[in-house]
Amino acid sequence: VIERKRRLFKLPFWIAKLQGRAFDLIPTLTFGALANGVLTLDQVQMLQSDNVVSEGKDGMAALGLTPTAVEDVIPSYLAAYRP
Repeated sequence: VIERKRRLFKLPFWIAKLQGRAFDLIPTLTFGALANGVLTLDQVQMLQSDNVVSEGKDGMAALGLTPTAVEDVIPSYLAAYRP
């Protein structure tokens, strides 16, 4: 969509946890001058468990929501990042 190559690699959770802890220290070490906008330990912990609704459970319809395919909306979100 943004016509750029992406670099993906697998990162073990123990390394991600170290990164999250290190990034969480940034505001403390800079006396609040910089914020952690990269990755937090809480985010790493959330990524360790799935967040998909199980089969047979109430989904979006029970909440009165109509799902939209991600393919339909992503181009409009990412158009600004094209080279």
